[in-house]
Amino acid sequence: MLRPAQGTPPPRALPPATKQSVTIPVGDWSVTPSNSPGELGLGIQYKASPSLKVGLGLTFTTKDLRIRGTDKIVAGRRVGSGFTITGITGLNVSIAAGTANGALDNAKVKVEVPVEVNLPIPPSPATAGLPLNIKFAFKFSVATALSGKNSTLLASGKYALDGPIGIADGTISTPRFSVVSSIIDSLSGITLGPSGIVTAVSLKAMVGLGTPALSAGPYTSLTAAVGVTNGSALGAALARCRGATLDLKGAGGAGIAISSSVVPILRGFLPPGTKLDVGVETSATILHREQVLPDVPLCRA
Repeated sequence: MLRPAQGTPPPRALPPATKQSVTIPVGDWSVTPSNSPGELGLGIQYKASPSLKVGLGLTFTTKDLRIRGTDKIVAGRRVGSGFTITGITGLNVSIAAGTANGALDNAKVKVEVPVEVNLPIPPSPATAGLPLNIKFAFKFSVATALSGKNSTLLASGKYALDGPIGIADGTISTPRFSVVSSIIDSLSGITLGPSGIVTAVSLKAMVGLGTPALSAGPYTSLTAAVGVTNGSALGAALARCRGATLDLKGAGGAGIAISSSVVPILRGFLPPGTKLDVGVETSATILHREQVLPDVPLCRA
């Protein structure tokens, strides 16, 4: 006989965020985490080359951010569990890029950003005397495809999310999605050849048993990927094509989180090829959207 879930605590309010503005170099890029009340995200800049400038803002807006873990007990046995986060209310994207020499200046990066926000919870009766750690970790990727000398590309968009994100009994909970301002409506710039940028950011929230250096427990993540293209101004007499794609994916699972500052130390003691990102994950697509303007055969091709 199925009984009501036991041992299910109410959603736990996360401690107030503190402003963080430390800029971190990642190869030829610099990354500034946005960790303040109301937002979690990244500001990304490329300044290694005087002829290529790229600035990106990828931010998840928040309100009353909370986490919740659940256990389902049937006949004294645990038959299901879950972990969700509520309070992620939207996604803001801004893109600004320019190149002096066209395709010769393009850059591509795909790395795990060493940006982690840890909120340690000391041992107490509420934690059964064990240390806990709430961790937010980011990943991002960027690829530019700017063609034509002195090309520029500008775009921004705002999207709303409503509902919990996480996993319960192996099923992903995904939020409702709505458009506040579409990125394709703001897409502008001067491009003598077809140009575009593809970028993605992932936010992972984990509540783990342990410390900021090493913890294990359930997590949930939200990944957003955005691509924009702007057609050549030389073809404007026929059609100036603009395109945008947006993909959102939610995931949840359990695993081990190791601080990026500790990984090099561990690799010095472990055999080569040892996997440090051990875990089990379930994922689901929240949204896939493509739009082309004007909606004519030339642009759809």
